[in-house]
Amino acid sequence: MREHKHQKLRSGSIDKSYRDEDMDTDNEKSDAVKAYVSLKSREFLKFILFQMLWIGPWIAGTIVIPLFGAQWFGGCIDQQGLKVDIIDGCEPDYVTYNFYFTLFGSIGGVISFLFASFMGRLSDSFG
Repeated sequence: MREHKHQKLRSGSIDKSYRDEDMDTDNEKSDAVKAYVSLKSREFLKFILFQMLWIGPWIAGTIVIPLFGAQWFGGCIDQQGLKVDIIDGCEPDYVTYNFYFTLFGSIGGVISFLFASFMGRLSDSFG
């Protein structure tokens, strides 16, 4: 039985360079197979895509948008309809932008805190 597991491990889905000396127990062999399979699975790719779509807007809000927001609060943007012109020599107002950014971030945190348990309950109940 033990030899059968080793043979399956070598000829199965993981690299044949694994040897008996490299892994002390059957649990380590099982963990190696699980780790290899999970990195190649469709669920793992879906999870990575979900994380990128989840974190992407936050990255845009903290890296890309601050200059534009500070220019807007500083009156450095001349907007007529969809056309946006940036006024040269104008100082962006980072203090006002940061105030409103953290204010609305905190409001979002409070809303998340209040409704997270309810959403968790719905998720547990209905999937």
